[in-house]
Amino acid sequence: IHSYILQKRLIMANSLLNEGMTASEASLKCGFRDYSSFVRAFKKMYGLSPKKHHKRMLELKDSYEREGHF
Repeated sequence: IHSYILQKRLIMANSLLNEGMTASEASLKCGFRDYSSFVRAFKKMYGLSPKKHHKRMLELKDSYEREGHF
């Protein structure tokens, strides 16, 4: 059960990051009391730290907008 709940919380955090929320805000919103635990779990699931993931999403969004897709 713990791994299922953790997975759901990380999926929610990923969605929040994709919407532009910062990593620290997303970790709190998803119920993580310890930011370092959130970072470790997120990196294990997605292969990137939340901050790197957030930065990559912003870069992709900027690139997409510059190409006139929005």
